Amino acid sequence: MNRIAMVLLLLLAPASLLFGTGPYDLRLEVSTNQVIPGEDRRIQSISNVVTNRAGDILFLGWFTQTADWPARFGLFLKQAGALQKVIADGDPLPDGAGKCELSSSNFPLFDLNENGSLAVVIPSQGILVRESSELKWAVRRGAAIQGTALTVGTVGHYPFTYQEKLIKPFLGSNGQIAFQARLSNASRAVLLSSKTGIIPLVLAGVPISGRAKAFGSDHPMNQVRVKGDAVTFDLGGESGTTTTMGIFQYSGGALRTVALVGDQIPQIGTIKAIWEFESNSDGDVALAVDVEDASKQMVPLILTWAPSKGLAKLLDSKSVPGWASAAPSFLTVISLDDRDRLFLRLGT
Repeated sequence: MNRIAMVLLLLLAPASLLFGTGPYDLRLEVSTNQVIPGEDRRIQSISNVVTNRAGDILFLGWFTQTADWPARFGLFLKQAGALQKVIADGDPLPDGAGKCELSSSNFPLFDLNENGSLAVVIPSQGILVRESSELKWAVRRGAAIQGTALTVGTVGHYPFTYQEKLIKPFLGSNGQIAFQARLSNASRAVLLSSKTGIIPLVLAGVPISGRAKAFGSDHPMNQVRVKGDAVTFDLGGESGTTTTMGIFQYSGGALRTVALVGDQIPQIGTIKAIWEFESNSDGDVALAVDVEDASKQMVPLILTWAPSKGLAKLLDSKSVPGWASAAPSFLTVISLDDRDRLFLRLGT
């Protein structure tokens, strides 16, 4: 990372609001009771939604219940002004693989990339992808994982419990899909679906790059970014807790460790907590951490990481430019773009 231009959003209290002005065009895109082209039923309710910069809208909804049909889950896409069904519970799956099974206990996860392609996780069955108008399999249950004797079991955090955070797949612009799955040996893994097959990123017992320890069998993935050829993600603790234990990046066929809780940073201190991170297409990463310094004080920091340079301190809570009051108690990463502009949020 050669240079970073920082834009700080200063929040002085939790209730602070940020407003923007501009020539916004506010319009209704989708509503309940709306007719779905080619279907004889309407949308009863709308749930999770993802969008892209082109204005495409991918969302989960329910069909209305009729005397002949119960209410059922469906995934819908609003693209180029047209509303369409992508797939719904009971619809036939590609390649004669039976019927789609969507329910509150087999909850679908999905993503939409900037090219308008979409990915749909059906936890008990696999991952479907649509790059043009046709759904096809990206990952099927039972699929082989490269370099191992293991196969894919259920995809995502499944079965669903209120203690587990459902993490949707992340569909990159090049068609790669980063996702988490249970394997045939019941361990949890982070995998990457690519044009060459299913690549294991994190497997139980595999040594952590650059560290004298190995991955456990139950690390939940909390966040993931697929930008360019770099896949950056964080993992929770071995016990299945979502508290971040480390950040990792897969690029060029190798997995690298960005940072772990417990890492010693020369002349700075020990990382005690890792919060948000963002990455860009160059593989640069910015992360918000808490560090214990030599005086045993906890100091919020923003660190940067580049594949060729490792970790470096960018900003700490004691040296925020233009901040005249008491040191902020938190620093948060909002975004890191391909022009190396880093947007932060901080406050007390």
